[in-house]
Amino acid sequence: MITGRGAVSPAGIGVGPLWEAVAAGSSKVDSEKLLELEGLPIASVSARIPTAALSQVTERWSGTRRSDGEALLWEVIDQALLESQAEAQHRPRTALLTTQLFETGFESSTPEPSYGEQIRSARGGAGDLRAHYAMRPPLPREGVGSRLHSDLAQRLNTELSVLSLQATCATGLRLVCEAARLIQLGRVDRVIVGVVSRPVDASHIAGFARALSLSRWDGLPSAASRPFDQQRSGFVFGEAAAALVIEAEDRASERAAPSFARILGWGLAMNWQHFMRTSLLHMVRVMRQALAMSGLEPDRIDLLDAMGSSTQMGDADEARAIHRVFGRSTESLRVSAEKAIFGYSSQAAALVELIACTCAMRAGLAPPLPHCESQEAELELPISATADRRAIELVLKHAFGMGGQYGALVMQRMS
Repeated sequence: MITGRGAVSPAGIGVGPLWEAVAAGSSKVDSEKLLELEGLPIASVSARIPTAALSQVTERWSGTRRSDGEALLWEVIDQALLESQAEAQHRPRTALLTTQLFETGFESSTPEPSYGEQIRSARGGAGDLRAHYAMRPPLPREGVGSRLHSDLAQRLNTELSVLSLQATCATGLRLVCEAARLIQLGRVDRVIVGVVSRPVDASHIAGFARALSLSRWDGLPSAASRPFDQQRSGFVFGEAAAALVIEAEDRASERAAPSFARILGWGLAMNWQHFMRTSLLHMVRVMRQALAMSGLEPDRIDLLDAMGSSTQMGDADEARAIHRVFGRSTESLRVSAEKAIFGYSSQAAALVELIACTCAMRAGLAPPLPHCESQEAELELPISATADRRAIELVLKHAFGMGGQYGALVMQRMS
């Protein structure tokens, strides 16, 4: 069961602002103001965490001498623990699942310069970004900072099992699946999943621009991320941090914990045939695995929360996979995709979108999908630009990461 949630997104601090933006279909993509992208074959847009929100988070945790990335991770974990009403005296067996924390753009609140500062220095001096990147690639902070592990163990008054996993934009979903598996196997009673996206910075944009995967939209900045629309031209980088507390159902019930969703089943797969191109076969496989493990037929699903990368090939393959899995029942389905609102926040994307799904179930509201004005006829999905009041009992969420990472998860609303 999911008993706690935390988020810092382009909408601001907390789950509330995140859901308000999703429910209203209010895009947080805007003109990119920190990096000079004019003259490049990409749109000068991004979906950054607001400066005021980032400052509030870093100021709140400044006494702990955390970098900005660590402060964001601690902030969302704190939110999730408070919502789950976790108390130290219960001392359940606990795991922390997270990913590498790249300091590449958020200003560091510690004395040593962040890699983002080094990149800016290189661009202002020799200006050879690629040479600098080749010599000194962004390095993960070791272990996400052992300080965070020890502080969290002390706060919860229990030892922590720690696992770090990297699966690009499927990271958040794969971590949740791994958390459910650890609980199912009886290894732990509670798992804290926390992820911070890699920040929007010059080196990040340079790499993906070379792969021709970034949006080239030249219209209104807020409409640059256009999942499943015929005019989609690539994804838009975003920033976010998110966390979930996941507990064994009997343990959560015993302490009368809040409950936002029950995890029923999941599917995972890997395919190394192509780093960028998605595999229709593996997309279909993980969705069918998740449904089979949940004991559900496709027509039982009320809401499918899509990857919706806004790339030409990715969205087309994803639409084909959805039609192959759901067949005629696709017509009664609703499809949402939060990247139209928050952009692509790398490792944190799927976790942000899972949080939006829990909100949709509680609110009884199928979120709108803005900017999808015209779909290919043979790939058309049940998408609406307006929110739809309806009971949402079962949600299927999938994510497909670059490098051949595939995952799908089925959740049930808690009454």
